[in-house]
Amino acid sequence: WRAEGLDIEASYTNRILSIKRFRLRGREGALNLTAQWKNSVLDFEASSTLALEPFARLFPKESPLDDFKFASRPQLEASGQVIHSSSPLQFNVTGSAQLGKFAFRGIDFDAFSTDFAATNGKFFLRDTKLRVAGGEIGASLLFAPDDFRARLNSTIAPTAFAPLLGKKERELIKLL
Repeated sequence: WRAEGLDIEASYTNRILSIKRFRLRGREGALNLTAQWKNSVLDFEASSTLALEPFARLFPKESPLDDFKFASRPQLEASGQVIHSSSPLQFNVTGSAQLGKFAFRGIDFDAFSTDFAATNGKFFLRDTKLRVAGGEIGASLLFAPDDFRARLNSTIAPTAFAPLLGKKERELIKLL
């Protein structure tokens, strides 16, 4: 990945850092950011259409992320607040993610989208949709300490996910 342009408008006055515009552009997408850091509180808004593959080397070797292949750039948006003055760190982030066609471990997916929220160790996915093999999985998920909740519906045949499973699990799915 190679940066082709960078636009920044920022100021630092009275111990307040304001990033009014940060735009990093490349042939394979862009990152846009606005933010303000004041009294150990970061308020931000960000959006990205950056291709992910060039950044794969930032992740540990043998990461499951290596198994993803994207046909188009993901679209990510997030906004929120991070409070650094407290311990543990507090955060409240909301956003959305959309992926066009992509592959994972030999399965070609048509699309993925979700809205998300994260607050102080709780993560929520809403209106999550995964399209593959002519069907769709819809989900809403909550991950929290000592709490997990899921609402799922699917029109995808279980055999569509067979390449992700071990030999015994594939044999079981054939029986369904």
